[in-house]
Amino acid sequence: MPGKSFIARHVAALPKSGIRKFFDIVAQRKDVVSLGVGEPDFDTPWHIARAAVTCLEDGGTHYTSNLGTPELRQAIARYLARRFDAAVPSLRVYCCIQSQHMERDSRASGHADGCTKEACRT
Repeated sequence: MPGKSFIARHVAALPKSGIRKFFDIVAQRKDVVSLGVGEPDFDTPWHIARAAVTCLEDGGTHYTSNLGTPELRQAIARYLARRFDAAVPSLRVYCCIQSQHMERDSRASGHADGCTKEACRT
């Protein structure tokens, strides 16, 4: 006797997502380049993966501010100073997952003057 399903019938009856079908096809083919959003064509570098595991082991499993942690923002400000000779106060550094979030939130906070998508990609 199969185990009880914890998925509601109406949810189980939903058709499979078209994008999921696409990714299933791409995963099976070696001659296809996936241009899926956010999916790099390389493995995560070891030092980054190790840092992520260490953070998880140290309890870093909670949401942070939409702005990014103060430590991250300070590190980015130091990087900008070192790499581009740009004096950017850490309070003006904003970390986000998509540039449209940065654009929207910077306008709402009154900091739209120095906020561009291109700046995000630097």
